[in-house]
Amino acid sequence: MTVYPDDNKKPPVGQGLNRSARITLLGVYPIDRSTRQEITDVERIQKMNYTNYLRETTKKFDGDFINYDMTDGAWTFTVKKQN
Repeated sequence: MTVYPDDNKKPPVGQGLNRSARITLLGVYPIDRSTRQEITDVERIQKMNYTNYLRETTKKFDGDFINYDMTDGAWTFTVKKQN
């Protein structure tokens, strides 16, 4: 995950937003492509294997997946500070 795209403007490690963080995003649900509505049905989300999708997405930005709660769409992960 990139917060400071310009390395020249990135603060030193441990300052500003350049620090490790545990993040929880609420209301993260898959979208039904036919209706463009959020899918909030827990059984349907389980069948879609959406937790694994979020686990793989987290890896793409070098984060560490912690948990996904299908009942409230809470996706929790950590990110590391960038040198």
